[in-house]
Amino acid sequence: MAISIGINNVTRAYGPVRAVDTLSLDIKAGEFFTLLGSSGSGKSTLLKMIGGFERPSAGEILFDGRDVVDVPANKRPVNTVFQSLGLFPHMTVAQNIEYGLRLRGLSGGERARKVENILELVELSGFEERNVNLLSGGQRQRVALARALVMEPGILLLDEPLTGLDERLRQQMRDEFGRLHKRTGATFVLVTHNQDEALSLSDRMAIMHKGKIEQLDRPEQFFQSPANAFVARFVGMENQLKPERLEEVGNGVVAVICGQHVPVVQGARHDPATSLVVIRSDRVVLGENNTDGDQLRLKVVETMFRGLYRDVKLAFADGQTLVMALDAGGPLLSVGEDVVVTLKPKAALLTAA
Repeated sequence: MAISIGINNVTRAYGPVRAVDTLSLDIKAGEFFTLLGSSGSGKSTLLKMIGGFERPSAGEILFDGRDVVDVPANKRPVNTVFQSLGLFPHMTVAQNIEYGLRLRGLSGGERARKVENILELVELSGFEERNVNLLSGGQRQRVALARALVMEPGILLLDEPLTGLDERLRQQMRDEFGRLHKRTGATFVLVTHNQDEALSLSDRMAIMHKGKIEQLDRPEQFFQSPANAFVARFVGMENQLKPERLEEVGNGVVAVICGQHVPVVQGARHDPATSLVVIRSDRVVLGENNTDGDQLRLKVVETMFRGLYRDVKLAFADGQTLVMALDAGGPLLSVGEDVVVTLKPKAALLTAA
């Protein structure tokens, strides 16, 4: 049965350093929730406190409303898949998976039935007697998942489990996590620094920085209304420009950037003196024949081939730049060339610095 998680004013301090700083968060039962952040942001420390491997310096951790701070890790309805996987190299696939069941005292027949069912779930039927050292990276990852899921946890913690896998295998296992979440109905909490994993899997996610949550929302909201410049950069929106001023026009707001007017989407009110304009590169198109949008006149200062597309860096007269993604089969632009680009509706977002 899925379990809800409540984090109430939790702090984890190591001397003067607060790895997690007075953080509060509610994760719904059955939710796929992701903690996203760079190294040192506090996301893994928070995960360890949920699992019982670390004790908070202050605050409460609640499972279905019950404080579990004093409950040891082996008594919590939680299983964890770590980055290192932690498989027993001297055991077969079946022996690795049934290890927890054996400690729980289940009979041999019951263990065998559960192992068979969970191997079918992770699509490894017939691998019971295989030595784990002879498995591929993706197969070993599935065994680690099976070992956690066979215990039927209310909460499954995933601590950067895809780190070290090649890109094709990462994508395959990422899809596997989504499928298993739907099949099991458990509460999944993923820790990662990979935004593709977070965006594709999460019902909701939180971006952490210096032990605090910068923004907590549904994945699409991070692109439609980033809380601040840090969040925008973290999800890949690097086009951040300082406006000369903001003007109210009708029911909207226009940012003036080096004399050019850019209508902006304002999710929340921000101090004009410290606001930044974030421009989504996927909503910038080349040419003045595109009438559905506002136009800017800029100068090409750099182009870089990226395979399926080219990054074209464009500059305003004051030296501020933005990058446009141009189809690799499109026109070749030369450094120093003056161009006109069109901003599609909602291309420009106003956010806090």
